[in-house]
Amino acid sequence: MFGALAHLSTAIPIWGLVINIGLWVYFKERSRELLFHIQQAMVFQGVLLAILIPWVILQIVGNILSSLSERLGSVLLDLNGFMLSVLLAVYVAYCLWGALMTYVGRPFYYAVLGRRVFEGALRKTSVEE
Repeated sequence: MFGALAHLSTAIPIWGLVINIGLWVYFKERSRELLFHIQQAMVFQGVLLAILIPWVILQIVGNILSSLSERLGSVLLDLNGFMLSVLLAVYVAYCLWGALMTYVGRPFYYAVLGRRVFEGALRKTSVEE
C-alpha cells in the first residue's frame, strides 16, 4: 500500500517529493522493496522537474516576445501552455498507473528510470554485504 502511495503522491509535483522523502525516512530500515518504489518515484519526479525548466524559459521568452510582437508571443505562449498540459496529463496518468500496478502487487518500473534505480539498488546491496 505504501508503494502505491509513493507513486500516487508523485502525481503532485513538489509535494509528492516531500511525501516520498517522509516515506523514505520512515521506511529506510524496514523494507528494501518499498524503498525501491520510493526512490524510483523520487527520481521520476526529479526528471519531471528538470523537464519543466525549459518550459519556464519558454514562458519567459514568450512574455518578452509579447512585448515586441503580440501575435508571435501569443502563439508561443499558447503552444507552450498546450505542451505543458499534455506533458502533465501523461505524467499524472503514468503515476496513477504505477500506483495501481504496485497496489495490486504487480512489478512496476518507470520506463528507462526504473531499471536504472533497481540496478543501482542491487549494486548498493551487494557492496553492503
